[in-house]
This record gives sequence, C-alpha cells and structure tokens, in this order.
Amino acid sequence: MEALFSRFQRLLSETNTDFLRYLHDKIIWTDRMIAIVGARGVGKTTMMLQRIKLHHNISDTLYVTADDMYFADHKLLDLAEQFVKMGGKYLFIDEIHRYANWSKELKLIYDYLPHLQVVFTGSSMLDIYRGTDDLSRRVQLYTLHGMSFREYLNLRYHLQLQPLSLDDVLHHNVAFDGVDYPLAAFKDYLNNG
Repeated sequence: MEALFSRFQRLLSETNTDFLRYLHDKIIWTDRMIAIVGARGVGKTTMMLQRIKLHHNISDTLYVTADDMYFADHKLLDLAEQFVKMGGKYLFIDEIHRYANWSKELKLIYDYLPHLQVVFTGSSMLDIYRGTDDLSRRVQLYTLHGMSFREYLNLRYHLQLQPLSLDDVLHHNVAFDGVDYPLAAFKDYLNNG
C-alpha cells in the first residue's frame, strides 16, 4: 500500500491547477459516491487530482488507478478497509472499469464503509447501470465531455470567457477579447484541442 501512496504523491505534485474544466464546479463533491464518466483523454484523471490538490488533505486521501499491478494480488474492498483503519476518508479510483468485479466491490465499500467517500472514473455510463450490482441508487453520475472551443480559448489564452447561448452566437456580434484571430484559433482547436 505504501507504493500506492508514493505514486499518488508523485502524481499530485505534478498536477497543475491553473485551469479547471467546466464540470469541476458543477459536481456536488460531498456526495458519498461519485462517478465521473467520459471518453478517453477528456481530463477525468486530471480533474480528480486537481480536486484533491485544491481541497483535500493528503493524510486522509488516496488516489489509485484500478489498473495498477497492486490489484493483481489485492482486492479493492481490502484496500478501502485498510485505508479507513489508517484514518482514510476520501478514496479516488481511476479507470474503475479495468478492475474485475468493480461494481460488486464498490457496492460493498458503500455498504460496509459509510464514512468513506469514493470518487471514481470510468469510460461508460452504461457500465455503471449495467454492472452486476445496483449502483445506480448509490452513485451520483457526472459526464465529462470533450473540451469546448470556449474552454480551449480560456486555456490557450488565459482568459475567463463565459458560456454563450446558441442564440447569442447566431444573432449577436460575439467578440472574444484577447483573441485576435478567432478563426485561426478555431482551426488550432480542431487540430489540437
């Protein structure tokens, strides 16, 4: 378990918190069990690590990835129980879909460890609802979509652009202060965003 803490602390030290995705402030982080789903590479891992870095004490928080070799010989439930015995309160699990019997063990963690908050990521909302055990009543589910053009501009140009409605875009003259060539920026967004 010490190796898990070591890897977690290294990842956390490398996590940048300058830019937060739109979903970060929409999640009710006090819920007991939170799932963040989305396509590969949209920022689920980064969002969890940013949340930890900004709002949690690492002495009672642990981040693990479910495809870690540690889980070849250890069960997730056993890890959670041991972590709680050490004073753990917040368990963040990345890539939960890579762990066999994940839905059953998450249900048991929820039922057996009522003071442990669990946040996990997965690739599919359907996996959570189709799991062998009924997690849908226990989990608050959030979907992280790919980065929007507005988010891309905020990240690339260090801006604070607010969301626009479709009506605003279609019927009003929309300017992006700080972006001299929005069409060039859009092309860059399509290639790299």
